[in-house]
Amino acid sequence: MIAIVIPFRPKSESANWALDVLLLKRTLVTILRQTGNDYHVYVLYTDFPDTNLVHDCLTFSKFPLVSFSIRELNDYESLLSRHYDDVYFRRHLDKSRKIMWGCKLAKEAGYHYIMNVDSDDLISNRLLPFILQHENEVDGWYIPGGYVHEYDKKYLLKIKSSMHLLNGSTHVVNVSLIKIPNMESKEWTEINFFTDHGYLKKRVQIELGGQLIPIPFKAVVYSRTGINNISEPHLIKLSLLKKCIKTILLFKPLSSSLIIEFNLNAYKTELLKTIRNKSLVKG
Repeated sequence: MIAIVIPFRPKSESANWALDVLLLKRTLVTILRQTGNDYHVYVLYTDFPDTNLVHDCLTFSKFPLVSFSIRELNDYESLLSRHYDDVYFRRHLDKSRKIMWGCKLAKEAGYHYIMNVDSDDLISNRLLPFILQHENEVDGWYIPGGYVHEYDKKYLLKIKSSMHLLNGSTHVVNVSLIKIPNMESKEWTEINFFTDHGYLKKRVQIELGGQLIPIPFKAVVYSRTGINNISEPHLIKLSLLKKCIKTILLFKPLSSSLIIEFNLNAYKTELLKTIRNKSLVKG
């Protein structure tokens, strides 16, 4: 059995709340296409996202703890200088704590594996059946292959082998390897298990003696809307992806099979309208 944990940003950190909620709804509907009850989705929120979705395999859980400043983290200055700016770090802290709280709920409910999924990403309809078919055989999986999709484009950018370095929705880990921290901890390494996804595969191997196995197909789409994405200073701009790492990324036209596999047309009209209205307001 697998639990999917989705941290949802606070309204105060959103550039477009209506868009964020709509993207979350699309992500949830895409996951909830799965049949059976061998999985469960936990959405951790500060401000309730009203998606109008009700499902036996879906739980919305308000994050119960009070936030604290990133400056209270131990070794804050060193972390900031090596990896982050204030805005990204603040959002990352909120996201990290919510993920670990979701992991706590999943472990208490008896799930065997946990996957973090970002609230605007889309996973393949082949992923959960594959994981459930091979359940208890391995410590977990990582997703090396996937796609990047700009919301209004008729093509995808194909990532052959580094999706787990670029995107957070790329690791499935056995609960035995996930330590639930003191949720008031000021130690970054105690709460960043899933959020520092670029190191997670090595972390499982080096620190925990486990091994994550690659998913043998492209299993996630990272969606870019050009609004909330660009407010994250750590993200690589799409233009740089095209120019600098063409050996990694390849263009792939949208096909009907890919649209179905990743549910790419879900709420398409509403998304385009919401994004364009926001662009007009900004202009």
